[in-house]
Amino acid sequence: MKYFLIILLVFVIGGTSVLYYIFNKPHRNVSAEKPSYCCDAKSLCCEFQKNETTATEKYLNKVIQVNGIVESIEKNQKGCLVVVLSGGKSAESSDLMAELESSGTVSCTFVEKHENNSVPEKGDQITVKGLCTGKAMDVVLIECTFVKNSE
Repeated sequence: MKYFLIILLVFVIGGTSVLYYIFNKPHRNVSAEKPSYCCDAKSLCCEFQKNETTATEKYLNKVIQVNGIVESIEKNQKGCLVVVLSGGKSAESSDLMAELESSGTVSCTFVEKHENNSVPEKGDQITVKGLCTGKAMDVVLIECTFVKNSE
């Protein structure tokens, strides 16, 4: 009985230590990381539409830098800014498949609050850096930050 209590105590202390480590792990600072990939919204969307599995393996949980044209600006339930970048549509193509391959959007969710004067407008060309979480309806980037042209 004595050995049983000692073993039980060791497991409880070990389990508590593991849980403490997991819940107090430092958060990833995406804004300070160098991007693993740099691309435009059109090519990123095209990669996900051609082969979503391969693109997910390539970009999932990686910091990527994407430039594109602002299609819409919204706020989510938490009041965070969500900027949707257009993958663009090919104006010269009349082929339906080529049109579908070149369309798509990248949804960029920002963590920091932005003043109205620092928020881009619809139609602006911008560059953002964020953590890719894959594709739902759009390619999704979270913890985004605006990238200045000098970077």
